[in-house]
Amino acid sequence: MKDLLNKKKPLLIASLSAFIFVAAVVIILVSGKEPENPPPAPTARPVPELSAEAISVPTKPPLVIPIDFASLQAQNPHVYAWIQIPDTNINYPILQHPEDNAYYLTHTMFGEQKTEGSIYTENYNTKDFNDPNTIIYGHNMKNGSMFKHLHKFEDRSFFDTHRTMYIYTPTQILEYTIFAAYVSDNAHLLYTYDFSNPNVYTEYLRAVMMKKGHIDTGMNLNSANKIITLQTCTGNSETRYLVQAVLSKVQGEPDIIIPDTLILPGSAPQEPVSPEAVTQ
Repeated sequence: MKDLLNKKKPLLIASLSAFIFVAAVVIILVSGKEPENPPPAPTARPVPELSAEAISVPTKPPLVIPIDFASLQAQNPHVYAWIQIPDTNINYPILQHPEDNAYYLTHTMFGEQKTEGSIYTENYNTKDFNDPNTIIYGHNMKNGSMFKHLHKFEDRSFFDTHRTMYIYTPTQILEYTIFAAYVSDNAHLLYTYDFSNPNVYTEYLRAVMMKKGHIDTGMNLNSANKIITLQTCTGNSETRYLVQAVLSKVQGEPDIIIPDTLILPGSAPQEPVSPEAVTQ
């Protein structure tokens, strides 16, 4: 009997080991089984939609042009801009006749033939002030009107303290920095120079810096700059008095590129004066 038990002992041990192994597998499977009623998965929260106000980019306030161009152009469609220089009487509309460049030499904006004429440009220049050099003409009237007050720039102290001037268009405020005031010959600038040629224009600007008069030689001007030349009489038919200014700031559309190489004078710019409306 004893021998029989000894013979069956290994078999019993093997059976017990197999039972223990099976039981362990069952326990592992049961413990890893998902619960019959799992908790509900959390629902995704809806992403709120952004309103148009929330995603809109802040816009600049509309530009206020202090000139009633609609009324002016209703009286004369040749009015396209307005020029204003602080502390002078120069506060006028600028006109351009599409065919007769001499018309506004002797005619007012109302079509009256008078000695004072108007402040005007010729049709060799465009009307967007994007030309390299826009020439603006006006008479030197003894009563102080039109471009008589350009001669105030003959005084050095006035030149030094009045370096800012303005041109208004229906969509823009153009700020200019005056850099030169001098007596020149009576040559027609737009006939004499091809300002569309960068080399010619650059040489012209260099020549201006050599003129006798009041010149800001610290201004770093080049062929990318846009300038205006205000021209009036001197009392001598052989000469003209010129005041020249470079575009230094643009408000409104369309934009005009201003080179960052421009060096502005140290004097503080003056605030523009709201021009009075023109009445007949």
